[in-house]
Amino acid sequence: MGGRHIGSTYADGANTLKVPSSFVVDAALRYDLGQLTPQLEGARIGVSVSNLTDKRHTSSCVSAVNCYFGAGRVVTVQMDHRW
Repeated sequence: MGGRHIGSTYADGANTLKVPSSFVVDAALRYDLGQLTPQLEGARIGVSVSNLTDKRHTSSCVSAVNCYFGAGRVVTVQMDHRW
């Protein structure tokens, strides 16, 4: 588990509109399936979650009227095998 701090920035060249900072939490878990049975040796499964709390935050602004939200919660599941 970890976190990302996104620092505050300004949305305009005159530095009159400040975009606030934010903090999002990420987490990941991976398991070696070979621990269950020898037939699965080399196989792993994992899950990772970005923005675990699904916090709505502004990631950037290019002008006072053109801002973008950061990504919401993203869950990724993966399975791999090493020979």
